[in-house]
Amino acid sequence: MINRSTIMILTFASMMLAVSPINAKEPYTRIDAAIDSPFRTERDRSLDESRQPGKFLQFLALKNGDKVAEINAGPGYNARLLATIVGNEGRVYASNADFVLKLFSGLNERLEDSVVNIYNIQVSRQANSQLDHPEILDMAILNNNYHDLHWQKIDVLAFNQAVFNALRPGGYFVVGDHKAKQGSGTRDVATLHRIDADTVISEIEAAGFVLESSASFLSNAKDDLTLPAFDPSVRGRTDRFLLKFKKVER
Repeated sequence: MINRSTIMILTFASMMLAVSPINAKEPYTRIDAAIDSPFRTERDRSLDESRQPGKFLQFLALKNGDKVAEINAGPGYNARLLATIVGNEGRVYASNADFVLKLFSGLNERLEDSVVNIYNIQVSRQANSQLDHPEILDMAILNNNYHDLHWQKIDVLAFNQAVFNALRPGGYFVVGDHKAKQGSGTRDVATLHRIDADTVISEIEAAGFVLESSASFLSNAKDDLTLPAFDPSVRGRTDRFLLKFKKVER
C-alpha cells in the first residue's frame, strides 16, 4: 500500500517531469522549472512581466533543500515558485499575518486551496509581529508589504527581531517594496503605499542584519513616486527596491 509520503514525493516528481519540455533550451535550470510549473495559476503567469520571476529567483539564490518563509504570502504567487526551487527536501512556509487576514477575508483558505497538491508548502497564520516555524530558516521573504507594517501600526522592531531569531546564522532576509521619495521616511506608507528604502535599511539593520546586496531589475525611473502604488497608471510598474540582508552573529 502506498502511504501519503510516497504519494507526495511522486506528485512532486511528476511536477518536475511535467516542466521539462522536449524542446527546452539547454541547460534547463531549476528556475526554468519553477516558472513553468504546472501548479502555477493563470493569474501567476499574467503577473510575470511585472514581477520578473526569473531574475527574482536568481537574486534569492536559494539552494535545493533550503527552508524558506514567505511572510504575508498573499495568494501564493512566490510560494508556488519557491516550492520547485527548494525541491523535495526543502520547505516553504507561506503565512499571512493577522492584520492581512483582517483586510482580506478568506485569503489563507484561497492560498491553501491553490497549493493543496504541493506537498512542500505549509500554510499558516502568523501573529502580527511574531514568527512561528517548526525549524530554523535559511531565508525569509517579505515582498511589497513592508510598508504595511507601519500603516497597520505593527511593532516593526519586534517584527524584524523575530525574523532575525527565526533564521540560521548566515541566513537571509529579503525585502522588496514600492519606493517613496528619498528622505520621506514613512510619510507615504498609508496614503501611497510606498516607503523610503533608506528607512527600511536602517530599521532592519537595527535588528542586527547587514545589508549584503540589492537589485535594480524592478526599478522604473518613469515612476514619479507621487501616485499610490495601486493607481491604474502605475500598478505593476512602480519603482521598486529589492534588498537582501544577512544575519551576522556579533
